[in-house]
Amino acid sequence: MGADFVERILRIDAVLERTGLTRSTLYRKIDAGTFPRQVKLSTRCAGWHESAVNAWLRNPMFYNVAEQPALERTTAKPRRARPARPNSCSDEPMLPLAFDACRRSPCGDRQPPPR
Repeated sequence: MGADFVERILRIDAVLERTGLTRSTLYRKIDAGTFPRQVKLSTRCAGWHESAVNAWLRNPMFYNVAEQPALERTTAKPRRARPARPNSCSDEPMLPLAFDACRRSPCGDRQPPPR
């Protein structure tokens, strides 16, 4: 009697529980190529092949995506780096929030209403 092999897809919570990694560490390892990439299931849903996670668990210190079969390397797009946010007041130190504390008031020359 032959047993059919069924590849399971693990969601993020199951992957984090099995590996003991935090979410940020998991994604950092994916970007570095030291953890298997996720499989896109729909527009807002992704998972990991159970066999890929098990391969990482067998040897987490020396796992490299490039050394794994092509199935694991081509399942998801690389993540894009977030653009840096522009700092609007980079030349001024941070001041406490008060009407008279800001030299470049976004309100112009208007004064706060009297109490």
